[in-house]
Amino acid sequence: MGKDHHENKESAEDRFNRFMFGSGGKPPVHPENEQDERGPQDYYDYEEIMYNIDTLIESAKGLKPLYNKVYPYIQQFFKKN
Repeated sequence: MGKDHHENKESAEDRFNRFMFGSGGKPPVHPENEQDERGPQDYYDYEEIMYNIDTLIESAKGLKPLYNKVYPYIQQFFKKN
């Protein structure tokens, strides 16, 4: 019983160390997977980029009237301080 208890304790400590500090080795690298995976700089979806830019421009146009209404109050706030 003492030997089993000692082995279980070492196993628990080893499991804890792996959880907290990692296994200590680098994960294996598979060269065939590296060729299939594209990095973020290898491909740009220009249609999606243009759609996002268009959305930003439309949002700015929609917020401009609100900005024009709020701006005088902001100016008054800064003049008082």
